Amino acid sequence: VPVASANGAVRQIEQSQPGGNGHVDPELDMIMMGMPTNFNLEVAGDLDTTIQYTLTGEGGGTYHMRIKDGKCTAHRGPAVNADFSINSPVEVWKAVSKGEIPGPQAYIDGKYQWSGDMNIIMILDDLFDKFTLDDLFDKTADRKPPTNNIRPSKIKEEAPMIDKSTLNCHDIIAGMPEVFDAEAAGELTADIQFDVSGKEPGSYNLHIEKGTCSFLEGEADSPSLTIHTPSEVWLAVSRGEIDGQAALMQGKYTVDGDFNLLLKLNEMFL
Repeated sequence: VPVASANGAVRQIEQSQPGGNGHVDPELDMIMMGMPTNFNLEVAGDLDTTIQYTLTGEGGGTYHMRIKDGKCTAHRGPAVNADFSINSPVEVWKAVSKGEIPGPQAYIDGKYQWSGDMNIIMILDDLFDKFTLDDLFDKTADRKPPTNNIRPSKIKEEAPMIDKSTLNCHDIIAGMPEVFDAEAAGELTADIQFDVSGKEPGSYNLHIEKGTCSFLEGEADSPSLTIHTPSEVWLAVSRGEIDGQAALMQGKYTVDGDFNLLLKLNEMFL
């Protein structure tokens, strides 16, 4: 099966049979067959797709989810025609499913691979709520309401209207403190480094502490997160011309450091 890695390379992965010794990990089987109970209908919308999971290593196996008409069903074994495929070691996918490690971070670290419809990877982390063992054994347990991907901070107040088409990359980054949401940041203390290349090269950083955000020229001493990006890519992301997560998955820019902090950027900057 051809799969894409974080750097865009494509390689072949042989589909495995259940487990090295013929048996399937019971916890894995409960997680996979229980995924429809954690299906997020509001995120799925009118999605019509088949997702296949090839989980390798001790106790692994092949499963697929069929999503159509607002419903999700789980099946053991390979799909006839999968629109999207995930290839992952058993322990990695169990950790992702239980929220022990972020799915996007695991992918960028090369811990699993995917192939197929890129639109699926964009919503995959929200398509199924995370599992706990209580969820698996108690199907009547209260579940958190489906997310609708609308940030509370964005509901409360409108961001200042700025014509970003007139700004260069330096000005876009320098203006980020003006749209900083202190409530979303909470007690966060962090330094975000921008290593900008391309037509407008430069080195800039944002310092976040005690509900404030400040812009600084140059390099931070110990950045929590470093974003390596061509200026034209970050301009396009900032203007909404391309999706930031899609651009990352396509290798148009790269990051080092705290991936959870990267995922909070949309919340902290309106």
